Amino acid sequence: LHRNGFQTMLLKGTALIFLYYQNYGLRSMSDVDILVPTKQVQDVLIFMKHQGWLPKPRHQATFTDEYVLISHGHEFYTHDQRSIDLHWHVLPECCQPDGDEDFWEAALPLDFLGVATYALCPADQLLHVCAHSARSCSAMPLRWVADVLTILHHGPCTLDWERLLEQAEKRRLSLSVRDTLTYVQQRYDAAVPQAVLDRLHQHPVSRLEKIEYHYKRQDHYHRLLGYLPIMWFDYSRLRGRISFVRKFLGFADYIRRFWGTGLLEGCLSYIFRLKNVTPQNSSNI
Repeated sequence: LHRNGFQTMLLKGTALIFLYYQNYGLRSMSDVDILVPTKQVQDVLIFMKHQGWLPKPRHQATFTDEYVLISHGHEFYTHDQRSIDLHWHVLPECCQPDGDEDFWEAALPLDFLGVATYALCPADQLLHVCAHSARSCSAMPLRWVADVLTILHHGPCTLDWERLLEQAEKRRLSLSVRDTLTYVQQRYDAAVPQAVLDRLHQHPVSRLEKIEYHYKRQDHYHRLLGYLPIMWFDYSRLRGRISFVRKFLGFADYIRRFWGTGLLEGCLSYIFRLKNVTPQNSSNI
């Protein structure tokens, strides 16, 4: 990607290892996450296809513009079993076309084994970890606790707390940031200013955001509707402030585009299959 002129950013484990853990053995990883600018994603997808990368588990023909416009990323693989997660949005909660511009503007240059790339700035990195932990269907996933503590330990005095607060409120992620930082402060005496937690408690939170957050924290993989409500939450964020009737009527089309089916019957079959999604394969959706 770099040699062909595409801009990239490393997300999650790879960026955390290089910038914060600084030791390959301290942070487990199941894949490599690469972000590309939204405006470049179509050219990147063409390039990757020519390089032999295939979308998993989706058929190549269903990987359309419709899908790209409503999703944040996808797993790709080669026939020799290499795999990456390609992202065109940092957060699945923020898939608007301009949803990542400020992430790119504040990004840090990163030398990845001789390749010039980028990583999120510390405040955005912390936001990303807190937001991702909220989708892990457990009270407080251990790996993400370790990530938060490592980021804070690396530079609590230089972290831009004001930016973190602004981003959490702007992206309606105050609950996940507040609860994660409160947890590490109380359990591990992490260097989180009390003024920051007080500000997070003052952020306005809608009833839908509370429902969304608490559902994500539950073991939704074994609940009746499985992953379907989370799809609804992401869809609601994408559509913004429109009437509930219009939003509800558009949800079936959103599912069709998300799963790449052409018929309502196909959509319904995928809805029921959602209940069988497990934490191990949930990254594929």
